[in-house]
Amino acid sequence: MLYAEGNLQERGGAPGVNIRQVWARMASQMIVKSQIANAWGGLTIWVVQDALMDYIRSNTGLRLDDLHSPEWLTSEVNVVSANIDDPNDVRLYSGPITSRQGEACWAELLNAPIVPTADILNDKLGEANAIAEIHVS
Repeated sequence: MLYAEGNLQERGGAPGVNIRQVWARMASQMIVKSQIANAWGGLTIWVVQDALMDYIRSNTGLRLDDLHSPEWLTSEVNVVSANIDDPNDVRLYSGPITSRQGEACWAELLNAPIVPTADILNDKLGEANAIAEIHVS
């Protein structure tokens, strides 16, 4: 925050956020609280840093680009993403919790970005066994 407010010239060297844990907790809260707010006639707007949205884009099955709302229309789940280095880079991602007709939806964030074949796992296990045999010999 001190860097963002201009009180420090450089970002600090402290350890970063454990993004996976933060996102896992936030994702479940985002879905549940948005669902409840919708049922009560309201809406939620989540505000996160763009770095987290980049992480979500590359590490989940969420089709985030399909949820970008350039017209700033709200839906069931709404996430405002801001760039800490560029105050003009603010985006709204908005869409349904579950898909109605195949469109992108927030439930996809629970999906893996890709599902590898079993052959890939078997190959990796074979490589690990080969390395273990070399070290034992």
